[in-house]
Amino acid sequence: MHNFYDKYYKNRKIQQRVIENKNYTYRYVLKFINPFLKKKIVVLDIGCGVGTVDFYLARNSKLVTGVDYSYKAINIAKLNAEKLGISKNLKFYQRKFPEQKIQGKYDMVLCFEVLEHLKNDKFAVEKIKNLLSKNGIALFSVPSLNSPLYKLGLAKWHDERVGHQRRYTAEALAALVKTSGLKIIKVEKKESVLRDILFSFPLFSIVVRAANRFSIISDILTFFDNILSVFGEGQIILVVKRI
Repeated sequence: MHNFYDKYYKNRKIQQRVIENKNYTYRYVLKFINPFLKKKIVVLDIGCGVGTVDFYLARNSKLVTGVDYSYKAINIAKLNAEKLGISKNLKFYQRKFPEQKIQGKYDMVLCFEVLEHLKNDKFAVEKIKNLLSKNGIALFSVPSLNSPLYKLGLAKWHDERVGHQRRYTAEALAALVKTSGLKIIKVEKKESVLRDILFSFPLFSIVVRAANRFSIISDILTFFDNILSVFGEGQIILVVKRI
């Protein structure tokens, strides 16, 4: 499995700039993160990949720690942080979560597109609770069982390609989190069939890259994404608090 994720990141290149709020790939998750960002907070990003979100967070928080199972991803993240000149308040570690221990307590824990990759998601949520400081915030995102592509049987190839072991409903994700004693603050269903298609099939990667670079394209695609969401969501985002 370790080689599986190293292979996934093998073609990633050094990042040229820190993403902005209208970055098409991350605009939904940034929208949820931004209200909780403060200069004094300490953040943990589980499944950080090559660190794209963490470079953004480093500008708006005290310290950001990113962990990922892939050595390849972590090495790229470290190189990126140095190149962008923001490594001072960034740390990256290779860890197999939730089996390997992560040190410290955090004001915010991000777990975006991770739970669906893990054999024991309940154990992972419990570990995240223990990593949170009192009144700390955790944000989760997972792929939805209600995705139109999934219902049509067109998402199986993508799920296998990226290592998904399951999908969730909003109710199932909320129930999973509640078992750990975390308080749910917000649940939202995001992404329509449009984003599902663009991110599921490599053929459309050129469109995603263009939308990431030009905000007008990102705005147009997001406009249609919001309209098409009536047919079912592709992603569920959950915000919780340790009380």
